Amino acid sequence: MMNLKNINHILLILILSSASASAASNIDPSSIGTFAWLSDTHLDNFYGTSLAKQHLASAPCNETFAPLYSAFGCGGTLALVSAAMESASNATKELDWPDLDFVLFTGDFARHNQLNATEVLGNFATVEDLFRIYFPDTPVVELPALNLGNNDFVSDYYLNVSSYKPCLATYNDEGGIESLPTPTNEWLEVVAEQQSDTFTSELEKATFACGGYLNRAISDKLHIIVLNTVVWSLSHVPKPALLIEEDDPFGQFQWLSTQLSELREAGKKAYITGHVPPMLQSFTGSLGKPLYSDDIRMGLFDMLKEYEDAVAGLFFGHVHSNELRHIPGLKDTASPLLIGGSLSPCYTTNPTFSIVKYDRDGSSFPIDFANYKVDLSSPINDDTTNPFNLTFSSILDYLEMESLTNKEVLILSNRMLPGGSNMDEVIWNRYFNNYYKGVPQTACDNDSCQRAEACLVACGFDDSVW
Repeated sequence: MMNLKNINHILLILILSSASASAASNIDPSSIGTFAWLSDTHLDNFYGTSLAKQHLASAPCNETFAPLYSAFGCGGTLALVSAAMESASNATKELDWPDLDFVLFTGDFARHNQLNATEVLGNFATVEDLFRIYFPDTPVVELPALNLGNNDFVSDYYLNVSSYKPCLATYNDEGGIESLPTPTNEWLEVVAEQQSDTFTSELEKATFACGGYLNRAISDKLHIIVLNTVVWSLSHVPKPALLIEEDDPFGQFQWLSTQLSELREAGKKAYITGHVPPMLQSFTGSLGKPLYSDDIRMGLFDMLKEYEDAVAGLFFGHVHSNELRHIPGLKDTASPLLIGGSLSPCYTTNPTFSIVKYDRDGSSFPIDFANYKVDLSSPINDDTTNPFNLTFSSILDYLEMESLTNKEVLILSNRMLPGGSNMDEVIWNRYFNNYYKGVPQTACDNDSCQRAEACLVACGFDDSVW
């Protein structure tokens, strides 16, 4: 449980111990690139029938009433996901930004607890087909790198850890691939084969079939690394009967270290992406509980600190809320942890996605983003052309931040802290009641709740203060 008496002191120490705020980014306009970021479709093939998944007892998902663009307490509908793809594909024209370079998807294609391999694979195929339809001219990659969420398995969080070896290719003296990683898990192999045409190389496909992770070159300067976060989650099953001395499911830590080392040597950068984020939970019923074990979480952050010069950003989904998190131990100028909200409104969150600006030819860091959402608290006609509307065109302007950096997120947390001289109710309302999840949601209108939320932004990785 969080020690509320200490939270103001903790945040003050964090603010004072950090160096002066970095100046706003001055990026050459010709260097700016963009990408679309979507997450958590939770596509429900049974929406509008008696088999629809209802997360609220009164959720209108059944055969008697099923709004076209879904509703609070229901999964994602085909119409909703299609509308999100269409809106995302047209967003840069509306924003007058450069055309999209690529698309990022951070997992959970399938509805919750689907428990049927055919249905889960069908969700993969349907969502990937929509990417093909709405992003046919994306210049770097047509489809996003395959990123599995906890519901993208035959049973929630279920993946048998069948290997502790890193999924690495071997190379000959000329630098050519001598042998590819071999499959280690039946489900990963099935998914890799079904999604064969979504991979950009045989190495990508073989690595994914081996460990559920991959490394994709987006350009000659930027890679996307997709992590298998399900095996790092505290909810992962089955737990291995016998833990080896250095427990590293599918050799993922060893593999990640190899990738970052090679990128650093080549002077390149990576976006680290995955589904389940390495942080404390923000769901109301489990606020402050860790999503990873301490060993895994700290092991990952130690690696990020070791290879900080090769990491340009961190993007995760899973918690169905848009969030910014300061990352302790990284430089003030580092990119913060970015959490993307869900397209599915199953946990009474408004469907949302973001369009991100990044420094394509320089640091590769994300420098700003726009956000879109559907306001499900207002009735939506079935003949609505597209229900997604622009929430804001710049997170920096919206939250009055100088830059999208670790330091600025720390300053933001201080402005959200109740009772202090820096408390800004306008910024609090914009972050928590609009950007974070969108109304309606559980009220957070007292000091205790607001302190907890401010702490999540500032120190939401360290459960020693909870």
